[in-house]
Amino acid sequence: MLNSNCLKFFVFLSLTAALILPTYVYFFLSPHFCQLMIDNTEKEAERVCSHLVSGFIQSNRDLTPKAIQNHFESNETRIKKDFQIENFKFLSNTGQVLYSSNHAEIGEVNTRNYFKEIIAQGNIYSKLVEKGTRTLEDEVVAVSVVQTYVPIMANGKFNGAFEIFYDITPVKARFDQLMAKVYSVLTVIAGAMVLLICFSFCKARKAIMEKKLRDDEREQNFQTEVIFNKLFQLSLIKTSLEEILEIFICHLTSFPGISLEPKGAVFLTTENPKPLKLAAQRGLDPELLSTCGKQLFGACICVQTTDTGECFFSQATGKEHDIQPVYMAPHGHHCIPIYSSQGDLLGVFTLYPKDGEA
Repeated sequence: MLNSNCLKFFVFLSLTAALILPTYVYFFLSPHFCQLMIDNTEKEAERVCSHLVSGFIQSNRDLTPKAIQNHFESNETRIKKDFQIENFKFLSNTGQVLYSSNHAEIGEVNTRNYFKEIIAQGNIYSKLVEKGTRTLEDEVVAVSVVQTYVPIMANGKFNGAFEIFYDITPVKARFDQLMAKVYSVLTVIAGAMVLLICFSFCKARKAIMEKKLRDDEREQNFQTEVIFNKLFQLSLIKTSLEEILEIFICHLTSFPGISLEPKGAVFLTTENPKPLKLAAQRGLDPELLSTCGKQLFGACICVQTTDTGECFFSQATGKEHDIQPVYMAPHGHHCIPIYSSQGDLLGVFTLYPKDGEA
């Protein structure tokens, strides 16, 4: 089964895959579609301008300002209706507006750099102007338009330019509605995928934790079984009681899952008045051996269990601990009385939990 780090890595990859599609659509695909729409609209505007130039200008030899004004004024309504033009202008080669469907602009002169450097050089110039933004002439438009200049050339000479404002408001609105639907669907799909990934991650993480607990429990049970086998084998060892008890303490303090200091002690009863004698120990400080070597009943918490006949437990060294050298580190006590099968007190077995352990 995958470990936790691998699981987190795959979850990260899954979340990235779930979020990359809407991100790609929003930041890359949508602008590309928008630019494609703008390019097509600009081409359409250029074709309209070219048609008007060839149909209404080049076929007419009389290009005086008065003739141009009369010609476009009589055809203004038809031009706007046929080509869905918001506004159109005819400019001379000097940039003067000879005619405009917005009559207030007639007579104005376009002195901006783009007119001299681009249009007067025979190049078509277009720009998308969003609703509420400013045109090339710094005028605010009420609808979305493509502003296009088409130069009028004759024998390589610049004779003027035709400008139209091609209304793309309906097309732009449909495009925005379509992209809004796409964003909504992608958001729902991405959200569902994220929730599914998070749910799967939680389930997998829970399964990994449960497996780890089972593995730890099996390992602990195995170690416990090994220790019990070693304890049972003590009865086969032909050695002194002190050595057997020391081995016993060593095994007991190594039990898995129990937070014990690597030390312990066994006190056994001797002659009347039955003081307790330190029969075996492991890990005790040498200076404690002289003071703990022989204790009367009830003299210290390690042997006070002989009075009650019950186990004694404390989380830390307290005032009931009679022997407290200054160098002694804090620790707990777990004192267990040892009885024979006839109920006679044989001694006390003491373990030392780590300070503060339950």
